[in-house]
Amino acid sequence: MGEKTSLTLKIIAASLFTMLAVVFIFTDTYSLGEADSGASEDVAGDALVGTAEGHNGPVTVAVTMDGDTITDVTVTEHSESEGIADPAIEEVPAAIVESNSTDVDTVSGATVTSNAIMSAVEDAIAGGSASGDSAASGDAVAQTVEGHNGPITVEVTMDGDTITDVTVTEHSETEGLADPAIEEVPAAIVESNSTDVDTVSGATVTSEAIIEAVNQVLGDSDSGASAEEPVELTDGTYEGTAEGHNAPLTLEVTVENGEIANVVITEHEESEGISDPAFEEVPAAIMETNSTDVDTVSGATVSSNAIISAVEEALQGAQ
Repeated sequence: MGEKTSLTLKIIAASLFTMLAVVFIFTDTYSLGEADSGASEDVAGDALVGTAEGHNGPVTVAVTMDGDTITDVTVTEHSESEGIADPAIEEVPAAIVESNSTDVDTVSGATVTSNAIMSAVEDAIAGGSASGDSAASGDAVAQTVEGHNGPITVEVTMDGDTITDVTVTEHSETEGLADPAIEEVPAAIVESNSTDVDTVSGATVTSEAIIEAVNQVLGDSDSGASAEEPVELTDGTYEGTAEGHNAPLTLEVTVENGEIANVVITEHEESEGISDPAFEEVPAAIMETNSTDVDTVSGATVSSNAIISAVEEALQGAQ
């Protein structure tokens, strides 16, 4: 009887042990599965954190740097669709680390998530100065350039190689004066699927800023006139005017033998000292290259663009 009791107790104990082992295994597996599918992952304490808007909500990344080198990018939180977004979450961070740049290819079928990861990494590297909220919905990309009164931010939405939307999201331009440019230039860019569009008379600087911002998003900054066929110019002296920083700027362009021989600023109210480098360098560059596709002068961007726009207006009379 004692042996039977002992054997029974052993069997019960073995059964209990087996049951506990099974429960432990399945509980642990379930917990691991939850951790894998969840949004959060452990990251290094010194990692930089950035956020951008994804397809279904914010995408957060942790970026580890070694000096100027990106050593690791990890998506720590997201609400993207499982399966669809997984390739982007795996491939884009790896590509960013490999190239040490956010200028990498998006993953087909997960473009929005890909762009969100890139934007979040840029946000992290910038120390959070570019907030996740600034990332546009969909696959829009934002770019900021200097306008007449301050920075202008433009969002560009693409569908493959097609520009589907251009929106000025932030600006300090003068109400009324700049409104036609803010309405007409983006619409013209979308309609022509090109930045080779006309500026709006009376709002040339704002127009040029919008065009430049879109060019930068497209990775084709300073493109436009240089891509066109050369235009034959008729000899003579022609006047052009464009809006400067403080008031309209007027100049005269002399064409000799079909080329720009001289650019003279005849009227302006730009600030002395600040605008002087633009007055010296921009006309000289235009004459040297026989083109208005020249660099602006840092610190005098508005005056530079005004000179360029006024020369372009003057040359319309020589064509």
